Amino acid sequence: MDEQEISSLKEKIKERYVKKYPDHQWEETPPAYTAGFHEDTLILMADGTEKPIKDIKEGDVIKGYDTYFEPHEEPGFDGASVMLNPIVDGTVMGVIEKEVDELMKLNFNDGKTLLVEKDTIAYARPLPCGTIEHDDGSITEGCASEPQNNGIEGSVSKYEAHACCNVGWMAVDLESAISKYGEFKEDEFNKGHMTGFIKEESFCGLDHGTGVYSNEHKLYKTEEDIERLFRLQQDKDYKIIDWETVKGPFKVYNFTKVDDLQLIYANTFLFGSGEIFQKD
Repeated sequence: MDEQEISSLKEKIKERYVKKYPDHQWEETPPAYTAGFHEDTLILMADGTEKPIKDIKEGDVIKGYDTYFEPHEEPGFDGASVMLNPIVDGTVMGVIEKEVDELMKLNFNDGKTLLVEKDTIAYARPLPCGTIEHDDGSITEGCASEPQNNGIEGSVSKYEAHACCNVGWMAVDLESAISKYGEFKEDEFNKGHMTGFIKEESFCGLDHGTGVYSNEHKLYKTEEDIERLFRLQQDKDYKIIDWETVKGPFKVYNFTKVDDLQLIYANTFLFGSGEIFQKD
């Protein structure tokens, strides 16, 4: 192909993309993940303290998880339970600051809350399949075998009573995330066409009882800490019980890149930050 043919092909791809995703702004390079946390959200720092996200600057070091590894890299990322991975330090490489008109207020079963944008990404904790009665008489509801219609049609979440019985990436509002970041289409991608980032078959949306990860005890120093942190997820059964839309305006913040993290602790809960969709 000569330069004119390449330019013509790019324009055709752009036209198709804009037509298919009218709410998703076209860029020559894919858009960054920009969903924000309320300015008072507390972030776990490298020294074990917590700091409001509005006070974190470029060059500060925070704690979280690196989810991206090349095939030859060790030890890799264990997605079955995030808490089995080492908690590592990452340097903030850039800060996002903006003002929004509304946020989603997430209410957790331990009494904590978190204010985020609708297209916010997290990593869901797997729930047991089937209802489990604990020794103290409490009950944890697991996956449903019948469609629950609580996700985008065709996604795995429609078969799950609480959205994320299967561990993996979760959007607070799946439709909002697809609208903003686009839907990933493997066949289009394989043809060299521009495509979105959200995989319907692997992403799920928020539902009552969605399992989440928490590190409220700030455990990270030793192997024993990690083992205890893993057990606490089961004992505490951290999950989102309900949510509501609250009106602003609000100031929100996140990080364009954290070298080298994609999951951070926000108000003790594990949510996305930085280069979630791609990596240099």
